[in-house]
Amino acid sequence: MSTKCACVPALLATSSSHINSQQGIVEGRHMVRKLHAPPIVDPRASELALHCDYDLHGNELYSVSWYRNQHMLFKYQPSSSPPGIEFEIDTNSNQQQQQQTKDVRVSLDRSNATHLLLEGNEDITKGNSRRYEGTYACEVLIERTFLADYAMANVSAAILPKNKPIIEGVASSYRVGEQLDAVCTSAPSYPPAELIFQLNGQKVDRRFTKRLKLPQRQRSDSSASSTSLAISMPLERRHFPGGSLKLSCRSILPGLEIGHDYRTERNAKIASADNQRVAQGKYRELTWTNCFERMCKDGQESQIFVAD
Repeated sequence: MSTKCACVPALLATSSSHINSQQGIVEGRHMVRKLHAPPIVDPRASELALHCDYDLHGNELYSVSWYRNQHMLFKYQPSSSPPGIEFEIDTNSNQQQQQQTKDVRVSLDRSNATHLLLEGNEDITKGNSRRYEGTYACEVLIERTFLADYAMANVSAAILPKNKPIIEGVASSYRVGEQLDAVCTSAPSYPPAELIFQLNGQKVDRRFTKRLKLPQRQRSDSSASSTSLAISMPLERRHFPGGSLKLSCRSILPGLEIGHDYRTERNAKIASADNQRVAQGKYRELTWTNCFERMCKDGQESQIFVAD
């Protein structure tokens, strides 16, 4: 059974830090302990389950109301027949909220005084990828006194990458002055990942990076998609502390706290003079008077090699 929208009562519209000390407290104890909800849900999932954990401390339950973004989704009242009622979003609500309602529905058979089960409609490509996303709340009222208590939980919609990003193009060694050219590609995700290059732990300046457009064959058929970022920068002596450099590429999902670090690293050594001669062929010898000052110390002659 469904009915029209019921908007959030004053209790839920008030921040928990401003709730009257008598509301939701029975004999000095709060009734609602926690609203259990996954912090991240795959928008392609067929359902979303939430659990309202509460203790009435011997009192009789009057009702449990479930909300998303301050709009009532479902109310369970044991004394009513049927006890469970689904609510629809008011037609005057904003377009995004209406779209969310079209994409999910309450499973009346599997929702009750402690659990809410939302079912997603099929064909996500025509629906809303954020259909489960929102701030959920369960509000518990007891008989006679009608004391109320509630808990809230945020749910974000995301398709997490299955793998770390891939870095391609990094050589095993580089000469000072050589160009570092590499490409980092993330595993498919939703929302699309943001990629960050770091060189020796420091973020690479954006002027040395460029986002690439992936060819059609590398794009995902679902809501998940990959991101690719290229780096091209000249290497200086300071980029090789201890004789080597470390290039890392980190993949993050904007607006989400995942708790997992999607990062790939590649190391490269500074090429020795002998290796340079072997690999590059002919070189000419330069003294400090015409070499980069950063490569010379205390005015002493220093030899570097560059290709003719």
